[in-house]
Formats: sequence, C-alpha cells, structure tokens
Amino acid sequence: MVASSPQLYQPETLRRIRSGEHVIEANYQRALQTLQDERREIANRFEATDVFVTPTTPGLAPRISDLMSDPSRLRSTELVLLRNTRPVNANSS
Repeated sequence: MVASSPQLYQPETLRRIRSGEHVIEANYQRALQTLQDERREIANRFEATDVFVTPTTPGLAPRISDLMSDPSRLRSTELVLLRNTRPVNANSS
C-alpha cells in the first residue's frame, strides 16, 4: 500500500513505515529474540513486585499549537514525553 499510495499516509507515519524498508530478515529475527529475552528478564525482576510507581511524563506537555507549527519537533517531543511509559506501552504479553 505504501509503495502504490504514499499520499494516503501522513508524513510522519510514512517516514516510520519506510524506516523498516531495508531491514533484513536475519537482523529482524535477532532483534526479535533480544526483545523476547529482555521482556523475560524484566518479568523475572518484577515477579515479586506488587506496585511500581513512576511519573508518567518527565515534564509538562507542550502546547499542541507549538507542535503543529513545527511538525519536525513531533517525534523528538514524543520520545521525551513517552520515555517513562514506553516499556509498558509496548508490552505484548
């Protein structure tokens, strides 16, 4: 779909999809195995933990108007704002 209809995607979405175009199977499988190993290790470390408290964001959220006026800031801002919750947001147990 991306190759035949790139205009259907927002620029940032298109950039993210295309960032994986040249990933070779062996590297993907190696990264997938590493991810599974790390998830298992984290699960083991938290096996005896009942509650884990952390701030959800490291600071104040920016104004949407500021981000919309400079879309190039979207990804870097997202990485900062979601860094505390990313480990649990990406969990696929």
